[in-house]
Amino acid sequence: MEREKYMREGIDLKRLILLFLKKTWVILLTGILGAVIGGLLYNAVVAYRSEGPQYRLSSDYFITFNFSEYENSSDYYNAYTWNGFLHDDPIVDAAMKYLPDTVKKEEVKDAVLGEMLGDYRVLTVHVTTKDPKLTEEIAYAYTQSLAEFADKIEMLTSVELWSRGTTELVKENNRTANAAFLGGLLGVLFTIIVLLILYLLDDSVYVEADFAKRYQIPFLGTVTNKKEERRLQEIKDNYQYLCKSPDGYYLVNVAMTETIENPCVPLLVSLCPGIKRQVFLKEDGFEKIRKSGGAILLIPYGKTNGKLTEKTIMTLQKQDCQIAGAILTDADDKFLKAYYLGRKE
Repeated sequence: MEREKYMREGIDLKRLILLFLKKTWVILLTGILGAVIGGLLYNAVVAYRSEGPQYRLSSDYFITFNFSEYENSSDYYNAYTWNGFLHDDPIVDAAMKYLPDTVKKEEVKDAVLGEMLGDYRVLTVHVTTKDPKLTEEIAYAYTQSLAEFADKIEMLTSVELWSRGTTELVKENNRTANAAFLGGLLGVLFTIIVLLILYLLDDSVYVEADFAKRYQIPFLGTVTNKKEERRLQEIKDNYQYLCKSPDGYYLVNVAMTETIENPCVPLLVSLCPGIKRQVFLKEDGFEKIRKSGGAILLIPYGKTNGKLTEKTIMTLQKQDCQIAGAILTDADDKFLKAYYLGRKE
């Protein structure tokens, strides 16, 4: 329920941005890590799926149509149908006659790809295999079979070899950079989402407004890491105005309520006349607070201590102990200066 209460406070956009800026190194680190993982995974998959080096030979054939008898012959033998014809039995079986007996028919079909790159009269046939010699043999066999095929088809006058390239090693497109970019982007987005969730669940106190939204307890001020004089003077002024009991006050550290004394205690005792020392919530601690003007809570800056603070307050109330105020300790000077920049404090 307390977490829900903190989440209902609304988002302090300026506080959120400053906290995110402090985690920039985390976002960059996960982005780099994601890029490395993305690149490694891509190369691992490519290596796993790779069939080894392959060799390709491309040949261009010029097709002469029998337009005198079949005006629409080019509509039937077009860019969409030729690749299918190249894998049909009439052409493949004719090609097999020019190949060694060790070559299988399915191997030939898998090796051949046909396409037309614009001119319906020019057919490009690509032959790709793992063996450069076999690649050349299939390319030669198709030259013969296509010529024979044209002789048998009335719509065609001839299919003649126009030009033939050289057998080349196939260079696969290396998309490591794309995979790395995607991995880095996913890493950054994942980190931002996680940080945003942690922010929504964070019940820490970073500034006075965080405490004032949750508790009806006077906020006396903030002790920064550098012990900024202006903020110490604010604590002194608020203490003198709000805490006038002649019986004095005891400090209660909500994050270390058992045996550890907050390092700020000596400074606050010397700064504010009437503050005695830190008291622990055990044995005679409650009795001392009841006989004094009350307790002043010490809230450590940026610690996830919302529930512990809540428990400390409820415990003091059960023991009929007055709570005179609260002080934020060990605050980040740079964060506070950035947060209050351009605002009167």
